[in-house]
Formats: sequence, C-alpha cells, structure tokens
Amino acid sequence: MTSISQQFTSTVVGALACQRDSYLKTFKTIVVNCVEKTPEKPAKSKSKGKSKEKATSGDAPDISSLSLNDGKYYEVELEDTILFPMGGGQPSDTGSIIISDDKSIPVSFVRRDGLIARHQVLEPIAPGTPVSLLLDWHRRLDLMQQHTGQHLLSAILDSRQLPTLSWKMGSGTSVSELVNYLEIPRKLSDEEVTQITDEVNAKILENLPIGVEVPGAEDFSQHKTNKIPEDYDLSKGVLRVVHIGELDANTCCGTHLNSTGQVASISLLHQTHVRGTNSRLHFLCGGRVAQYSSGVHGVMRNVLSALSCQMDEVDEKLDGMSTQLRKALGANKSLLEELARLKEKELIEKIDKGQQVVFEHYCDKSLEFLMNFFKGLNAHYNKKIPQTVVLMCGEYKESGAIMIFGGESARVQEIAGELKSKIKSLKGGGKDKWQGKVGAFEKGEIESVKEYFMAKE
Repeated sequence: MTSISQQFTSTVVGALACQRDSYLKTFKTIVVNCVEKTPEKPAKSKSKGKSKEKATSGDAPDISSLSLNDGKYYEVELEDTILFPMGGGQPSDTGSIIISDDKSIPVSFVRRDGLIARHQVLEPIAPGTPVSLLLDWHRRLDLMQQHTGQHLLSAILDSRQLPTLSWKMGSGTSVSELVNYLEIPRKLSDEEVTQITDEVNAKILENLPIGVEVPGAEDFSQHKTNKIPEDYDLSKGVLRVVHIGELDANTCCGTHLNSTGQVASISLLHQTHVRGTNSRLHFLCGGRVAQYSSGVHGVMRNVLSALSCQMDEVDEKLDGMSTQLRKALGANKSLLEELARLKEKELIEKIDKGQQVVFEHYCDKSLEFLMNFFKGLNAHYNKKIPQTVVLMCGEYKESGAIMIFGGESARVQEIAGELKSKIKSLKGGGKDKWQGKVGAFEKGEIESVKEYFMAKE
C-alpha cells in the first residue's frame, strides 16, 4: 500500500507558490505530513555580564503565542504553500488553513526546516487532507514594502561604497517597533541622509520593475551565495536573484513587490553607533511611514499638553525644566546629607553606649542615604566603628537595600546570613562591610527582621 508521503511531496523552499507569485492570497493544496511537537524551553544563558546584541533576520519563532493545548502544537507540511517561512530578513507570514466551510485553523508561524516549510498550528490535520490557504494579506504587503524598500535603500548605499552589513525588520507591534534598521560601515552626515532619502524616493517614483531570476547550477558562480544558510542544500534547492530594474541584483529568498512604486515612500530616521565605526541607519517604508507619523504625532500632542507649550517652544521648555531639576536634585541631596548628619548623631550615641548591634530601618530612603551614614560614621571613628551597625531601607512590595558594617567581621557575616534567610530576594556580599539589594520585600519580611533585632537589644 502506498503511503501519503509517497503519494505527495512538498515543494522546496525557494520554489514555493508564495515565491513564484507573491500576490497570491488564497491557494488550494494537500497536507503531506503532520507532526506533533512539544515546545522547547528557552536555554538559559551561561554567559555573565552584558550580552552582545546580534542583528537577527526577522521574527524568532514565538511558540508561546500558540498557547499550547496540553503543551503541544503541530507542524504541518503542505504540498505547496502561499505562507512564506521566516528567512532572508523577512518574518514569517500568518494566515489560516481552511479544511471546510466551518473549519479554519490559524497558522501563527511558518519556519524553514532545510528545504521544507513547516506551518505551526494548534490542531492536527491528517496527511492527505485537501485544504485551502488564506493569507494575511495586510501583513504580507507590509513585510514586502519593508523588504523591497531595504533592497532599494541598500542599492543606493552600495553606489556610495557603503555595503549593508546586516539588517533587521521591525515587528510592527508598536510605534517604536515599526522602525527597521540596517548596519553600514560608518555614520552618514545629515547632508548624506537627505541626499539618499531623495535618491531612494526618486527610484520609487520611477516605478522600476522588480523580477526574480532563477539561474541554473552552471551560473551559480556568477552570484553571491555566501549568505545562503548552511542547512539549505542548494544542490537540491533553488537560487533566487531579485532584480530591481538595472539598478540592483541580489540573491534573496523573500517575497517582493512587482515594482518600486509599490514601496510608496521611505523615511530615513536617526542613526545609532554600534561597534567600531559602524552605524545603524533606522528607516521605514510604505504604510509604516503614515503609521509612524500618526503615532509620533499623538505622542507629541501629549507632550505639548503636559508641557503647556507649542511645538517650537519644546526645546526652550525642556531646557528650563532640566535646569530646575538639577537645582532641585542638588537641594534634595543637601537636605538628605543634613538629615543623615542629624540621624548620625543618634547612631553615635547608641554606639557609644556600648549597644553591640545598632539597627535602623528607613522606609522611604535609598542606598545613597545609607552610604552617607556609613561615610559619616567611618570618618567619626577613623574607620574603626566599634559596634555593628545595620541599616535597611525599603517598603513592602518594593525594592530596598541593606548595609552591615562595624564591629567584628564574624558578627557582620552572622547577621548577613540571618537576613538572607529572612528576606528571599536579598543578594549581596562583603566582609567587613556587607552590602546587599532587595528585589522586593515580601509580606512579613520587614517585621521578621525588626523582631530579630529587637531580640538582640
């Protein structure tokens, strides 16, 4: 008996229906395979300190969004598909697999597995089932405008000997996430930004044709193949070269517009320094230009209302507020120092009376306030504080800090150990001066600490 997998085979990524015609919105196909999967837990990073940010090629698979019946989901392989799997800097399409008039299963992510496109869904679909696909066209058009716009922008930058080193498409989930960026070897001058913006928009108005060439294996050497993923077997796959008129030709697996006019417009925004002389040029294209403008305008209206000023008065208003804030912070610091000196005298009296452990809790103070105590006492006793002092700040459900110093080192460590056993989120260290931070005080922890020190009086 012939199996379903023998009857039907899936089209390889590179020759998918969505890559042959990026404007298909519906499509009939057949289920080739369906595999039950269990989400993998994110691997914990073993590295310490700051991690280096790495440019990615679009959205990462978000299995959590599937929300998982009994911790399971399914990957469906189809004979062919109009839903593009994430790759080439372009995020995955979304859409639906329609089984019947009253049965439709959402596809939240499509991933490339070697040469195969795998559609992630919450329900199993039996191999051999004829189905229809429905594409989220609004999302696809947006992704194509950003991707084709990036190709066009990179082509103009190439003409200025500024190669694109990497790029990332914004997810579009918020105003700030509408923005894409590409990385180039150096920062552009303001004049260059203006010139490049004008050049790209001029090419958009020219409405240059965009097409895809599929060269044979004998012509592969004429094209750049170094960015083809290692797990993509080009000998069994398809090499695609995207042409923008006579302006540009680049290997790319993504879906693209038919002409530059459909990009509609491009806006170059700010630049950020990343490494060496490299710079990230932030930009957006197509419908995102209007979305971003509307979103930023709304934010700006709120700012103007809060500042009670007009647009051209914002800089002056902020400068004045900044000056006032600096003065207020300076005055506040002086008052805190004066308060610390007054409280310091009270602590000195307790220490001089021979109280072995002096404990003080300040609900609304900060670590900086506690440090002022330490500096003052250290100076008063010439760095030889005779008794142990424990200072704590913070309130229930809020973060805080603890300092333990003075007296015998063994007592400092003993008290630190006791406090760590009473406050779950307390982390810190030190020998003669122990200092720690509290993530958030839980119910009863502050009271437990106070009772501990009351018993020592």
